Formats: sequence, C-alpha cells, structure tokens
Amino acid sequence: MTAAVTLVALAANTPVALAITPPAVDPGMVPPDGPPRSDQPMRRANSCSTPITVRNPDVAQMAPGFNLLNITKAWQYSTGNGVPVAVIDTGVTPNPRLPVVPGGDYIMGEDGLSDCDAHGTIVSSIIGAAPQGILPMPRPMPATPAFPPPAAPPPVVGAPPPPVEVPPPVAPPPPPPPVTITQVLPPPPPPPQPAQPPHRRR
Repeated sequence: MTAAVTLVALAANTPVALAITPPAVDPGMVPPDGPPRSDQPMRRANSCSTPITVRNPDVAQMAPGFNLLNITKAWQYSTGNGVPVAVIDTGVTPNPRLPVVPGGDYIMGEDGLSDCDAHGTIVSSIIGAAPQGILPMPRPMPATPAFPPPAAPPPVVGAPPPPVEVPPPVAPPPPPPPVTITQVLPPPPPPPQPAQPPHRRR
C-alpha cells in the first residue's frame, strides 16, 4: 500500500511599504539668526594680558615649526592665498597689517575685534602673515560683517505649501508558481499471525 501526501505552497499578495510625504518647510517662517552673544551676562574678572615683544628679532631665521612641518614644501602645492579663514579663538586686535572682518563674541557679546589674551591675534597673524618677496600678497578682505542678516522672503499668510512630488507606488512582484512536494511512504507491515495452540498427544 502506498500513500502520497501533496503540499501546495502559494504566496499571498503582501502590501508594499511606501514612504510618508516629507513635510513642507517655509523658509520665511524661520526667524533670522541673531548676532553671537552669551546666554547670560558675563564680565571680565581679571585684567588683560600684556604680550611680550622682542626687540630687533632675526626675521631671517626660519621658525622651528616651519622646519618641522616643512612649510616651504607645502607652499609648492597651495598657499591659501585669498581663502577666508574663520578663527575661533580669543578675538583679534585690529592692525593695519592684518586684514580682518568683524565676527562675533559668544562671551562678551562684542564683534570679536578685541583680544584680551592676545592668543587669537597671534594665531590670526600666522594665518594672514604677509609673505616676503617670493609669494603674492593676500587679497584684501571685504568690509562686510561675517554675520549679515539673512535675506528671507516675507511669510505669506494662508499660502498653501508647495506641492511635493510623490513617486508612484511600485507594483508588487508576481507571485511565484505553485510548488508541488510529493512524499512517498512505505507500505505498512502485515498484521501478526494468530498463535497456533500446541498439539496434544493422545
């Protein structure tokens, strides 16, 4: 006796996941950025530092850092001439030989053109130092503030948001063809024979 078991696997049509519509943001509703300032009032507790100057320095001697970083070799590829650099430091003291643009001060609420510690002025002078003879002079910086007010269009009350293009939904793939699995079982064993009674002698 042979028994056959047939299984048929069918794929159900599953729904397709779609992305939600991105929200529309009106740039006119965003308030403009204010000037940099501290979150709370600050005051200067100590006096400003006084930098030490060297009388008649030997400007022909190369600085140790230039030799360590091989600046002369790097200048063969780029000098950074004319590239504006934002210096995040203690501020910059204005100087006719150091063209700078007012920025901001998150501590004292000023425009960044004051340096109580002299560190930012030293760093800025290294960045914007005028070369001696062999390289072109940096271009002068524009006399515009670093944080101009943003030019945003005025908000329009009641204007509908711009339409957002939503891609059409992608059709689901076709279901796979049915798969038939056949399992053949061996025939059952025959039933056991009844036991014969023993023969008696007469």
